[in-house]
Amino acid sequence: MNIGMILDKHFPPDPRVEREAVSLSSNGYKVFLFCVSFDGKHEDEMFNYKGFIVHRVHKKKITNKFSAISQTFPFYKNSFLKDIEQFILKYKIKYLHVHDMVIADTVFQVNEKYKLPVILDLHENRPAIMREYGGFKNPFKKFVVNFEMWEKNQLEYIKKSNKLIVVTEHSKRLIEPELIQPKDIIVLPNSLVPGNIEEMSLDKQIEEKFKTGFKLFYFGDTGLRRGTDTIIYGVAKLREFIPDIKLIIVGSSIDDSKLVEIVEENDLSKHVYLEGWQDEKLFMSYALMSDLCLSPLKRNLHHDTTYANKIFQYMEASKPMIVSDCVAQEELVLNEKCGLVFQSNSVYDFFEKVMTLYKDEKLRLELGFNGRKSLENKYNWNIYSKNLISLYNSIK
Repeated sequence: MNIGMILDKHFPPDPRVEREAVSLSSNGYKVFLFCVSFDGKHEDEMFNYKGFIVHRVHKKKITNKFSAISQTFPFYKNSFLKDIEQFILKYKIKYLHVHDMVIADTVFQVNEKYKLPVILDLHENRPAIMREYGGFKNPFKKFVVNFEMWEKNQLEYIKKSNKLIVVTEHSKRLIEPELIQPKDIIVLPNSLVPGNIEEMSLDKQIEEKFKTGFKLFYFGDTGLRRGTDTIIYGVAKLREFIPDIKLIIVGSSIDDSKLVEIVEENDLSKHVYLEGWQDEKLFMSYALMSDLCLSPLKRNLHHDTTYANKIFQYMEASKPMIVSDCVAQEELVLNEKCGLVFQSNSVYDFFEKVMTLYKDEKLRLELGFNGRKSLENKYNWNIYSKNLISLYNSIK
């Protein structure tokens, strides 16, 4: 049976989408992925990628700028109507698998004609996280983006779907049964297939740059809502007790200038390294030579009900973690005994947890070992993907 995955972003890369498509392809389904490049080209592309077909359409850059107001004004959604209908017809699609909610309305409009089963794959609570974006804080942008409309539409899309995929049990518990029955929801975290850690090698330049000191590592979006300011302020206090401490932050965001300001104001240039965005292939090099890995998210509805992808990457590297008390990640880390938890936004509590692990190398090794074993035996993608296959097999 032909599955039509709909993604309104460029592909590759997208690890979650790729893992799902590969898993389904490996289990007898034919997967066709609709994706978008906003580069202004006119000719669509089609190519085979790891066992499934990628169908890429091209749109002008300006089209992408309308995605944030797609629930308020129809231009963005309507611009894909013909493309998606042609995609369904060309590949004789029998199932529609929609990645995230932005383009869901377009799919439902087209599907009024074809009546295909729709699987809605919510990578995150988009309305909740959009409220946290700094760019949407001023009154005009709040009005234009219309968060209430996003929330209303997300519920409507869930109700219209035949099956729903969410990333944590916490997300699942928030879905009211009158929208969709619990039996029609599966949990599919952004977990990994663990690699052979013995075969992972360090990038020589990174190894040389950070060969000394007690090293803390953060990877990903550097926005303040991720708690990056908290850990920098924490290092300002920690350096009094750990003179050779180094905080390595790999990633970028619109808040980077604020992070630079905090570093300069606290004279932390010898302790905080803002590496900017790096090739993801270098992630393991940074992680393997670090002593502690961090996920200091500030609490909100989105962060409470999702896992940061970096959690599983830290587990793969067998590294102990210090994470904030966002509900989902706190539960994972405590249950799997792979790290310590501090109170979100608390510099003092972060300081206390780092000091605890700094003083106890045996505990660090134990927590890192537990995380790796948990990834292999519980959060392994090969285990979770069975839920995805069962979901498709259950559709009549």
